[in-house]
Amino acid sequence: MNFDFRQPVETKNVRSVKNAVRTAVNNNRMMAVIAEIGSGKTTLFNYLSDFWSRYPNRFRVLTVKGFDMQTSRISAIMKLLIETISPDTHIPMQIERIYDTLAFELKKFTGKNQSNRVILMIDEAQDLRLQTFRDIKKLYEISGNGQDHLLSIIFFGKPHRKWDALYSSPELGFRIQDVILEALTAEELVQIAEERFKLKFENNKVKTIFVGSIAYKTPLSVEHFARSLRKELGVDDGEPALITQELVTRIPMLTYKFRFKQAGITQEVFAKYATQFLGRSVPRQRVNEFVNGNLDSESLKKELSMVADSILQDNANQRRRQVVGE
Repeated sequence: MNFDFRQPVETKNVRSVKNAVRTAVNNNRMMAVIAEIGSGKTTLFNYLSDFWSRYPNRFRVLTVKGFDMQTSRISAIMKLLIETISPDTHIPMQIERIYDTLAFELKKFTGKNQSNRVILMIDEAQDLRLQTFRDIKKLYEISGNGQDHLLSIIFFGKPHRKWDALYSSPELGFRIQDVILEALTAEELVQIAEERFKLKFENNKVKTIFVGSIAYKTPLSVEHFARSLRKELGVDDGEPALITQELVTRIPMLTYKFRFKQAGITQEVFAKYATQFLGRSVPRQRVNEFVNGNLDSESLKKELSMVADSILQDNANQRRRQVVGE
C-alpha cells in the first residue's frame, strides 16, 4: 500500500494557498505560489489540477511547465488553451488569429454559465522569460460577458530574482498576488508524520527530538525520514510504525545523508573534505557509518557533524552565487 499524496495535509500553508486560489479563480485573477524545494508545491499543484479536472462542465484547466527559452512561448500556450476549452476547434496559423480564436472560445465557454471558469496553471514559472510573462498578461486582459477577465492564471515557482523584477513593475506587480510558503511549525511536522505517513510516536519527548532533528522544515523532509525510519523498522508503507527514542536519535545522521544526496555530495567527496577540515585521514568506512547512523565514536560523530555542516554551508553559498549570477 502506497501513501496517498492527492490530498495535502491541512497545514497553514495549504489553507493559505487554497483560500488564495479560491479567490483568484472565483474572480478571474492572477496569483503566484512561491516556495523552496520540498515545500509541497507539487502536491498542491497536482491536487488543485485533479480537483478541477473532475468537473469538466464547469472548469477547463491547462497545466504547463515553465522553460527558460530564448523566445516567448505565448503562441504554444494559446494553442493549448484553445484545445483545452474546445478540442475540435480549428487553430489558425497567424498569431493574431490564434489570439482572436482564443478570445472567442473564452467568451463562448464562460458565457454558457456564469460559474464556468478557465484556469491556466504554470509550474516552475520562474523559468519563464519576462517577455512570456508580459504576453500572458495580454491573455489575462481578454474581456467579455460583462467581465474584465475571462481566465485565471496561477503560477507556481521557486524563489528567484525574476519575481523581484516582476513585482517591481506596475505592469505585472500590481496584478499578481503572491502566497509564499513558510517553514512548517513543530506541530505541523508531527501532523504530517502522523496523518500522511502513519508514524506513531512513543511519547512527546520523541516528537520533540523528531522535530529538532529535521534540518529542512518541509513536507519533503518529513517524507524522507518517514521512509527511512520505516526501512529501519522493516514496516511497509501505509502500515502504522511506532517511533521510539532510540530510533529517533538516529535521525540527525539520516538528515545528513538526505542533505548530501540533495546537494549532490558523495561520501567520497565528504571524506576528502573531512580529511582537509580535520587535518587527518578520515576513512570512507567511518564516513559510511556516520551517514547511516552506525558510528560508535561520539567524539568523531561530533567532529563529522561539524564537517558536514561546513560542507553543506559551502555548497549552499556556491549555489546561491550561481543563482544571483544568472
